[in-house]
Amino acid sequence: MSSEQHGYRVHPKIGAALARRIKTKDAFKLYLYFLDKVSKNNFINGTYEDFSIETGIHKGNISRVMKELISLNIIKKIRPSSYLLNPDISYEGGEKMYYVVKYKWDGEI
Repeated sequence: MSSEQHGYRVHPKIGAALARRIKTKDAFKLYLYFLDKVSKNNFINGTYEDFSIETGIHKGNISRVMKELISLNIIKKIRPSSYLLNPDISYEGGEKMYYVVKYKWDGEI
């Protein structure tokens, strides 16, 4: 299922630019998984073990992959097992929803 099928908008230029900056196959795989599993308010919830099981990425590599995605500003850790997907990459809804999620991303949650 593509992100567009469940109502999310993926910014084509930003999404493509980020995809080129992702260095490893595992990071790209997790990025695509997050695009598919993100919640209505742009949260991604799960443990490293959950992500490992769902994607087939070795559990020992998840920490490194998460650091890569955080360093690229694709996701932001909010609290243990809770991450926010950058709304400049993808969000659900119209312009108003973008600004709600952007406010969260900018640290005002």
